[in-house]
Amino acid sequence: MRGIRSRRWLAGVLGAAAAMVLTAAFTVTPALAEDFAGPAMLVNGNDVDIAVPGPNNSLEFYYQQNGVAGWNTEQVAGAETTFSAPSMAVDGDYVDIAVEGPDDSLVLYYSALNGTGTWHSDQVTGPGTTFSAPSIAISGGNVEIVANGPGNSLYAYYTTSGSGTWTVEDVTNGGFIYSMSAPSMVISGGWVSIAMEGQEDTLYYWSQPVGGPSSSWDGWLIGTATSAPSIAATGNAINVSTTGANGEVLFYWVYDGSVLWHTETVAAGSPAYTATSIAVDSSANSAIIAATGLAGNLEFFSAVYGTGSWHSQGVSGPGSVSLAPVIYADSFDGYNGVNICAVGPQGQLLSDYSAFGSGTWYSETIAGPGSST
Repeated sequence: MRGIRSRRWLAGVLGAAAAMVLTAAFTVTPALAEDFAGPAMLVNGNDVDIAVPGPNNSLEFYYQQNGVAGWNTEQVAGAETTFSAPSMAVDGDYVDIAVEGPDDSLVLYYSALNGTGTWHSDQVTGPGTTFSAPSIAISGGNVEIVANGPGNSLYAYYTTSGSGTWTVEDVTNGGFIYSMSAPSMVISGGWVSIAMEGQEDTLYYWSQPVGGPSSSWDGWLIGTATSAPSIAATGNAINVSTTGANGEVLFYWVYDGSVLWHTETVAAGSPAYTATSIAVDSSANSAIIAATGLAGNLEFFSAVYGTGSWHSQGVSGPGSVSLAPVIYADSFDGYNGVNICAVGPQGQLLSDYSAFGSGTWYSETIAGPGSST
């Protein structure tokens, strides 16, 4: 998305370049129920890391070495510290976790690589500033966090690792576009990219150069969203997944340097889907999506880039998950796998994994009932 930009009055290019402009009134809602849902997961070297809200609004961290049975656990922060789903990224030799903290603050926790058990905290911004789950991304020593601010605004915070000084930017520049869900962010090719659900079930995309001034944020209305979007980068394109007006799973993508967004329907909304997570499987040259259904089922979708042909697999049946999933590709020792993490109906932390293309899924309970919220 590196072409000619329009300032603030957002014109999106959808399909064959049909522009859409939003003018209708709506009701601003500062509380986002979906922000209290779901774990964060990443592959950190040879380890799989998971962060999830625990009992009494605590923050818990789990990790496992690939090929080794058993999960290790650490408490990142105690009771009444965590009031949203976490977002996690690797920062050199550290793991960083961002959450909405007490009194609507924004807090970053960080620790040296797995096994130290020592977590440190940094208040990014104070009380009354943060009203959604944040999203964190790191590239070349630049740490970026985005979250909703007061009145469904959208704010980005950035720092250089180790500096302790945060710069804040109003992404929408006080405009008429409002963030109605937790945002999702990725850094790729020197650019920061954000996807968010706007008012009246719209989907917006924002971008700026890493470290760019507040005035360099630009955005596009790119489609429809009825749940918090999920974003990923392939190296030459941006991918976004979300759900549509009829509960369908939608996939949006654009090449770097283009303003022409493409839309694909991954799965029809029968039954309806409620949340998605997207990742890139570089080994299989594929986009991979996990989606939860209205019945509490978990589904997996994949498509080789450029084909537009989506394949589906049922991962677990009705009543098996209760919150939004997170998906990650995991390749090691010649094994190309897919990991999906979700919270079950009794608050148990669950993991499902499969060798890509095998069609066989294995389930594991990482932590028992009441461990995750």
